[in-house]
Amino acid sequence: MDRTKHASPAGLGRPISRSAAGLLAVVLLSGTAFAACAGAHDPAVGAAGGAATPMAAMPTMSGNEPGIDATPMAAQPEPAGAPSDLMPADASSAWAVRPAFTKVDSRTEEAYAYALYHPQVIQWMPCYCGCGGMGHRSNLDCYLKPTIPGMPTTFEEHASYCEICVDTTLLAKRLISEGKSLSEIRAAVDQAFGGSVQGTPTDLPPA
Repeated sequence: MDRTKHASPAGLGRPISRSAAGLLAVVLLSGTAFAACAGAHDPAVGAAGGAATPMAAMPTMSGNEPGIDATPMAAQPEPAGAPSDLMPADASSAWAVRPAFTKVDSRTEEAYAYALYHPQVIQWMPCYCGCGGMGHRSNLDCYLKPTIPGMPTTFEEHASYCEICVDTTLLAKRLISEGKSLSEIRAAVDQAFGGSVQGTPTDLPPA
């Protein structure tokens, strides 16, 4: 029997499968954040960071890809007034053993790498996907779990399935490369993504 075909009306009364029930539970529990993260890709960001590609069509990254490795990420310019000592001490080793969910596509992997090596930029950027309800304080929390002294850096899975999180980070990365200040980047993020969904309670960057 071809299970890809639509069920006949007679099959509507059958019990829901275990896998379908699990998927339904995930959707219901994800709430507002999931709905916002599934929103449309922002055209302004796509023009700068690359056109959005349906997740199913995106290739899986296999490892340390050129341009995403630790060395070029760490060598990128810092914005004026941003502290340069916030990168985790174990950033390189954490990136070397990063979980598979950080590699779902090239844009997501690029955003995870930038957040890891440039938290002094991303910590000042709010996220407007609804993740404030999850306790996130900024776009950085979409990529890294809060630091625990003496414990290794741990990646957060949220950004791996949230286009808004990734778009926010890659917009900040592009504007940094153009020489924009943290305040200018924050204003651009607020303008691009602020709207009906309340952003994370993120402090304003230093002037």
